[in-house]
Amino acid sequence: MSNILLRQNVLGGLLLVLFGVLGLALGASLDIGTVRRMGPGFFPRILSWLLVGIGAGIALAGARDASADRVSAGAWRPLAMVTIALLCFQLLIDRRGLVVATIAVVGIAALGGRDTRWPEVAALAGVLAAGAALLFVKALDLPIPLWGR
Repeated sequence: MSNILLRQNVLGGLLLVLFGVLGLALGASLDIGTVRRMGPGFFPRILSWLLVGIGAGIALAGARDASADRVSAGAWRPLAMVTIALLCFQLLIDRRGLVVATIAVVGIAALGGRDTRWPEVAALAGVLAAGAALLFVKALDLPIPLWGR
């Protein structure tokens, strides 16, 4: 049994199921409404159930495939750095603004790779920060601070 849980598709599918269940739990207090008059909880609940279903399908397919790839010890570093990057984005977006938060998330996530080319990371961070600023602040007129409050 523990051998099955170390397969990449099984763990990935179970992670999707976990996110779907978390979405269902966090959105349980939101009104669903009807199909004609959707409430604020309608779309999140649909997406959460889709995550649960797709994740279960991926996990079952991975459990059936005896030749599936196993999780390697090196796969934890990228996962940890992307998670840290997302947490830093959440902490920085209000205090330092969208531009700084976007550059930070790209830089921290890049630390998860073994062969990171920093000039390319810097270019990507700049392009993503400019694109996010143009899309979310200018085009969609969302109340997100560009440089902090």
